[in-house]
Amino acid sequence: MKCLVVSDSFKGTLTSKRIGEIAKEELAKLDIETDYIPVSDGGEGFVESISNLLNIEPIVLPSIGALNDEETARFIYQNAAETAYIEMAEVCGLAKLKGRKDAYLASSYGLGLYTKQVIEKYNPKSVVISLGGTASIDLGIGFLEGLGVKFFDEEGDQVHFIGNGKLPLIKKIDSSALEVYKHIKFTIVNDVKITIFGPEGTIEKYGKQKCAEGQEVDKLVENATEFFLVLQKHTKVPDHAGAGAAGGVAYAINAFLGGEEVNGTELIFNLIKLKEIAPSYDFIITGEGRFDSQTFQGKVVSGVLEASKKVVIICGGKEDDVDYPNSFAIVPNICSLEESLKNPEFYLRKLLVSIPWNKLIF
Repeated sequence: MKCLVVSDSFKGTLTSKRIGEIAKEELAKLDIETDYIPVSDGGEGFVESISNLLNIEPIVLPSIGALNDEETARFIYQNAAETAYIEMAEVCGLAKLKGRKDAYLASSYGLGLYTKQVIEKYNPKSVVISLGGTASIDLGIGFLEGLGVKFFDEEGDQVHFIGNGKLPLIKKIDSSALEVYKHIKFTIVNDVKITIFGPEGTIEKYGKQKCAEGQEVDKLVENATEFFLVLQKHTKVPDHAGAGAAGGVAYAINAFLGGEEVNGTELIFNLIKLKEIAPSYDFIITGEGRFDSQTFQGKVVSGVLEASKKVVIICGGKEDDVDYPNSFAIVPNICSLEESLKNPEFYLRKLLVSIPWNKLIF
């Protein structure tokens, strides 16, 4: 038997590459020949995936995290295409905070500063920015400040390091600094078609997971709503499907820089030509950290299911009412959530050896 592993990362625990390595090691013991390709839907692991696919080593530059910490982050520069690939989660992702969440303070400022640095050093014709796994809900205003946009309060004083909590302070916007980027094509890579506002919008849907204890999602909505009235006078671009990615960074790139949106899974799978290589394998293993209703909305698993009918899905855990043939979860079948988070590699190995590979029906 021969299989291919094309799995998303298990967010915060295992990278796509590591999942492939573990599967290759464990399935070799069962005489199953295994190849793997590290992939990403546009969130965590995007730079690693592009690095492997294009065979280009990442470049490390200094950066600023979501809570204004000094960090470093990697990006890819493809000389032949004069294209820079930047991953927001690498620069100011939620996982980099190691539990120090603060949705009111967290800003996408570091992403803007990092993007500016890349452009000044390499002068690309195209900048591809992947969104996902982010800590901020600032509508991308921090990102714009990092690029040079100025934001002023009622007294005419400039507002700096803008997170959700500072949005209501802003009364005037000077975006003239963006003129120097007009020659660059910006591409937004994400995995969800989500608005900023509404019950299914990014603030209400993902706000809680970015909040520290005691912080309320209602306040995030209130701050963003008040500021959006000011923003609309400047851009006249309405909230729309896709605008809410990364706490609204997608909106900022689209409205201020003319950024075009592409699905991360589609971009990666076109690069690896998944539909063409799938018939060469007896089955494909895919997965993600949590198998839920969002899984089938443009994420890695849904892309694999479109490319092949012979698919095995592995995951950290499943939403109660979501199931699929040949899908297997670590929690609660192998161990508890707490145990899985403490030793993810060990329990992924246990899951893999528990699957009845020779009895699967596709």
